[in-house]
Amino acid sequence: MHVPSIYAIALLFSAAGTAHFVWPAAFVRIVPPFLPAPYTLVYVSGAAELLGAAGVLVPGLRPYAGWGLILLLLAVVPANVHMARHPADVERIPAWALHLRLPLQFVLIGWIYWALGLQLGCDRPASTVQSAPVPYPCWSVGITRSSSTSTWSGAVRA
Repeated sequence: MHVPSIYAIALLFSAAGTAHFVWPAAFVRIVPPFLPAPYTLVYVSGAAELLGAAGVLVPGLRPYAGWGLILLLLAVVPANVHMARHPADVERIPAWALHLRLPLQFVLIGWIYWALGLQLGCDRPASTVQSAPVPYPCWSVGITRSSSTSTWSGAVRA
């Protein structure tokens, strides 16, 4: 974990989340037209940013907040694509900045993943996942096929 980055992430998402409530119309303009209830989406995403910002500051919630923020950043990709494709909908922001915003989302995802020390998968056999204390969420997914019944089954272990 990188403590200065944790505080910077919290500050960034606190400011962005607050902006969703202070200037919702600015964010409604970037909601793609195929999505319903733009104001609701703006308020929900703002609330998610505020919750994520608060969560990264609480050690026990940090990994969950980190994954939540990553999912949020992925969820808003359509808005970033819409902004880049329709720069006239967004006043006073240069087109180059609108195009830069999309790759910036993935930089933010990487920063959150690195700064919070998140991990995908487990570094030990799935059989020990249930019994060993895990400081961060660690999911193991197993999918098997029974040859005798030709059926598939799956399990997710946390």
